[in-house]
Amino acid sequence: MEGRVKGCFLLMVLFLLLVPVEVQPLQSRPSVSFEVTRVVWGEDPDNPTKAYPGSTEVPLTVEVQNLSPNETIKGVKAVLLLENSPFTDVYGNSNATATGQPEISEVLSPTDEILPKGFFTLTFTLNVDEDALPGTYSCEMILEYSVNCSGIYLEGEPQTLTVEIILSKIESTISCSISPQTVERGEVIEVSGSISPALENVTVTLTYEGPDGSVYTRNVRTDVEGSFRDSFQPKVEGSWSVNASWPGDEKHEGSWVSASFEVRFPVSIDIVTSNNRLTGGLDNDFNITILNTGGVPVSTIEATLTMPSPLIVHGDNSWSFEYLEPGGSITIPVKVYAPEGSIGSTYSGSLTLNYRDDYGESHGESYPIGLIIVGRIELVVYGKEVAPQPVKPGSKVSITATLLNKGNVAARYVNASIVPNSLLDLTSESASYIGEVEENSPAPFTLTAYVRGDAEEGAFPIKINITYRDDQYRDHSFNVTVYITVEKPPQGGADSGVEGSLTGSLLEVGVILLTLAGASAALVILYRRRLSTLSRSP
Repeated sequence: MEGRVKGCFLLMVLFLLLVPVEVQPLQSRPSVSFEVTRVVWGEDPDNPTKAYPGSTEVPLTVEVQNLSPNETIKGVKAVLLLENSPFTDVYGNSNATATGQPEISEVLSPTDEILPKGFFTLTFTLNVDEDALPGTYSCEMILEYSVNCSGIYLEGEPQTLTVEIILSKIESTISCSISPQTVERGEVIEVSGSISPALENVTVTLTYEGPDGSVYTRNVRTDVEGSFRDSFQPKVEGSWSVNASWPGDEKHEGSWVSASFEVRFPVSIDIVTSNNRLTGGLDNDFNITILNTGGVPVSTIEATLTMPSPLIVHGDNSWSFEYLEPGGSITIPVKVYAPEGSIGSTYSGSLTLNYRDDYGESHGESYPIGLIIVGRIELVVYGKEVAPQPVKPGSKVSITATLLNKGNVAARYVNASIVPNSLLDLTSESASYIGEVEENSPAPFTLTAYVRGDAEEGAFPIKINITYRDDQYRDHSFNVTVYITVEKPPQGGADSGVEGSLTGSLLEVGVILLTLAGASAALVILYRRRLSTLSRSP
C-alpha cells in the first residue's frame, strides 16, 4: 500500500514536470503623451491676467492636451517644481500641486474623465518674489493620471512637462496737468504730474507742440514721491499740446499721457484821463478815454463813472458801446463841478467796465480815477505906465504897473522883471519881488532901467515877465508888453554938448601937464642940492 502511494506521488510529479505551465509576465504601466498648450495667469485661459514682481495668491492656469488618440484618462494630479524660480506656493513651498479639470466643452458626463485628444486645466496658486525680474521662467511639471484599460483604470506612467511662466513688468501710469489751461501770450504755464507707482529720480520727457508745428522738448526728474514739475512760456497763440512720457525700466513698463492748453492774444483795457486836476468853483471839462491795448476785439462794453461827494457829474454817468478793435479808443466827455470848499482836497473816483472779449469770456474791471481840486489863479496886469515918455538915450526910465489876482486862491512867490533886450541896460531895480498876491487884491510894482546911449529913435516893445507858484506848487509865467518911445535931443544941443566935452578934456590935459612940470622942477632942485653936498665933502 505504501508502495502504491509512493508510486502515485511519483507519477504526479512526473506529470507536472512533463505538462507545461503558462506563466504570466508582470504588466508595465500604461503611458499617455501630453502637451502644454497654454500657460496664463488667472483662472480662465480665455481671459488671462498678468502677474508682476510682488504679486501674491495669483492663480496660474496650465492648459494641457491628452495627445492619445484612443486613451481616456482621469484623476490627473500635477506637481509644479518651483525651485530656482521667483515663485512659491501660498505657503512658501518650492512645489505647488493642482488637480486636473476637464474643460467645459469636454465634460460629457459628471465624471472627471478626459477623452482622447481632450483638454484639461491645472490651476496653481502662487506668490511672486518682490525682487523678481520680469521675464520668462521655465519650470518642470510632473503629471500623474489613470488610464482606462478595458474599463479598468490603471495608474499611468508619470509624465514630465515644461511650463513657461511669463512674469510681466509692473504697469505704470503717468499723470499730467496744466495750470492754467488758458493763458495769454507771454504768460507762463505750470506743468505737473507724477508716476505711479512712485519712482524717484526717473527721467520724464515733456514734448510741447505749438500750433505752428514748433516742438520743444524738456527732460525733468521725479522726486521721492514720483512727482515732476516744469514751467513753460509759450510765445505763439493757438492750441498747444504737451506729451509726458517715460520709457520704463527693468521692472516697470513705460507710459505716456497727453494734455492740451490754449494760448490767447492778450485781452487788455486801459483808461486815460485828460487831467487829474479840477478847478474848484467851476464846471470842469473832463475827458475819459478807453483804450483797447490788447490783441483781440472787445464788445458789449458797459461803462459806469462814480464820483464821490461833493463832486457833481452833469449829465449821464453810464454809457454803452458795441465794439472796440485792438488799438482803438473811445473818448467820453464829462463835465464835473467841484465846489470852492473842496480846494486842496483829493478824491478818488472810479470807472467800472464790463465787456466781453472775442473768445466769449466776460470781464469786469474797475479803474481808479484820482482827482486833486485846485484853486484858480488869474493874474492880470493893468495901469501900465512908462516915465518919462518919450525918453532920451542914456536916460533912466521907469515902468509902473499893477497886478490883480481875479482867481480864488493866492498866487505865491510873484516876481516881475524886464526881459533882457537891445534897448535897455538892466540894473538890480529891473526886477521886483512882489511876494504873495491874494485873490481880488491889487499889487503895484515899479521896474527901472537905463536907455542905452546909442539907442535909435522909435517906439520899442519891452516885455515884462511875471512868474508865480500856485497852490499845488507848480510854477507859471507869462509876459506883458509895454512900449518905450526914444527921441534924441536937437542937433545944436548936441554940438554944444560936444564943445563942452572937448573943453573939459583940454582942461584935464592942462592940469596933467602942469603937474608933470612941477614934479620935474622938484627933481632938478633935489639933484643940484645933492651935488653941492658931495662937493663940500673932504
